[in-house]
Formats: sequence, structure tokens, C-alpha cells
Amino acid sequence: MTVARSVLQFQLVQSFVLLLLVLDVFANHIFVATDGGHDLPFGSGRRYLRRGITGRIVGGWQLSGVLTLGTGIPVVITGPSNSRLPGVSETVHWLHNPNLPDRQRTLNHWFDTTAFTPAALYTLGNGSRTEPNLTTPGLSNLNAKLGRTFAIRERMRLQIRCDFFNLINSPPCGSPNGSLTSVNFGQITSLTTASPGRIVQLGDRLSF
Repeated sequence: MTVARSVLQFQLVQSFVLLLLVLDVFANHIFVATDGGHDLPFGSGRRYLRRGITGRIVGGWQLSGVLTLGTGIPVVITGPSNSRLPGVSETVHWLHNPNLPDRQRTLNHWFDTTAFTPAALYTLGNGSRTEPNLTTPGLSNLNAKLGRTFAIRERMRLQIRCDFFNLINSPPCGSPNGSLTSVNFGQITSLTTASPGRIVQLGDRLSF
């Protein structure tokens, strides 16, 4: 009878915990702004530098870009397998709010690690596997292109372009370590490929 009651208790608690879960790829807010192409206001027929050698050099260029801003995704917190139940996601015991003020948050201390403790043996913790209010660093990325087309002959055109990836060079920080048993618990020790460091790429194209 005691074993049956304990198993039922595990199932009820597990069902409640699953209700609290959010996907670990879920971001609350994503903002994307796109500019398909904007002529710079310099050179002949433009507002500035209509005449002179300077206007000939800086005129005719076109700028375009894509700005992406987003909040972080939920941090996945895991603990030791204390429930001893097969197929059950291990959860930890939640003590208090793990979020730190911005001035206290660093790569080596992204959240308050004292907010979590292992669940007691043969029990499930009261926290969810993903913490909706505890997120990874947000995303900020700006890609831009600067280009100009030169008319060489009647049917010959030369296009010169410069592509900027992650122009603002935002730090590509990864997710903090969420394993309660790891020595790096609460630390960000990896990078993400979603926003690489600044890359500048030059290119040209001759059409005839």
C-alpha cells in the first residue's frame, strides 16, 4: 500500500511539473527589422555633395541591412537522479528566485546558484526542468551590405559590395551551465554560432 501510494504521488507531482515546462528554445520576444536597400544621400542629384570629386567618390552607394533583437531562451536546470524512476526527467528543488540584478550578473555567475538544491531521495523537486523566468543572454545582431554599381561601358557593369556580419560585434555568449552537479554550474563557458563575431567580406561582380 505504501509503495502504491508513493508511486501515485510521484505521478501526480510529475504531471504538475510537466505543466510548468516551456520549450528550451522558446523566446518571449523576437524583433526583426529589414531594409531592402537605401540610397545614401550623397553625390549627383542627392542632398549632399552634389558636385566635386568627393561627391563622385561617396555618391551612388546603397546601404541595406537586417537587425535582429531577441530575448534569451529558458535555462535548463538538471540535478542528480534521486527519484529513481525510469523515464522521469530529473528536477531540482527550487528555493528562491535565481535571477540576479544586472549589475551582479557576469559570465562566471549568471544566476544565483544557491536557489537550487537536489531533490530528496525518492522524490521529485518542486522546480520545472526549464525555468521560464531564468533565461540565457539575449540576441542582438546587425547584418549590413554597402554596395555600388559602376557603368564601365554601355553593357558592362562592375558591382562592388562590402558585407558586414554582426556589425555591432555583440558577444556570442552561449547558455549557462544548468547541471547542479557540475563545477561550472551557473557559468557561461561556451559560445554560440547564432551570432558569430564581426565578419567583413569584400566582393565584386562584373556583368557584360
